[in-house]
Amino acid sequence: MGDKQRKIFRNNRGSLAKAGMLASMGTAVYSGFAGGKLAHFIHPWAGLALVGFAIWHQQINMKRKRTV
Repeated sequence: MGDKQRKIFRNNRGSLAKAGMLASMGTAVYSGFAGGKLAHFIHPWAGLALVGFAIWHQQINMKRKRTV
């Protein structure tokens, strides 16, 4: 990955985290209402992905403490 690609990723990681949360939330909601074995298999994994993306989003938006 080049410097330009790293800069683009750094600038867009908040949007990527939000998109991941949206996709995993949509999957969790759909699989919660849908029936069948596949939906019951996917539902906990979608919830786990939602938690992971939420933690990533939290880490991105935390303000760093400055040391003097």
